[in-house]
Amino acid sequence: MPPPKRVDVPAYTVTKLTGSSSPGTIAFQIKYGDLVTIMGTTGATPSASDFADGFDYVTREGERGTLDDIFPGGSYTDLYAFSRDDAVINVYHA
Repeated sequence: MPPPKRVDVPAYTVTKLTGSSSPGTIAFQIKYGDLVTIMGTTGATPSASDFADGFDYVTREGERGTLDDIFPGGSYTDLYAFSRDDAVINVYHA
């Protein structure tokens, strides 16, 4: 896997973690942030209220796999983050 891309997630800001096309394998790890919610989408940018359906992570937690592995049955193409505090996420794309 190539080196990680650092993604800063400002407080109360919906932030896209994936590139312009659906990634193959992706890995992410919360490097800094008390509670970060991650969710997959089918291309549309979600609103902050949409994150009620996301998965919550704290510092040092993360996932690795395809978006179908992380969010089974969703056919998602993009990954977004939202946090109530500033956060930093390392994202790896294969």
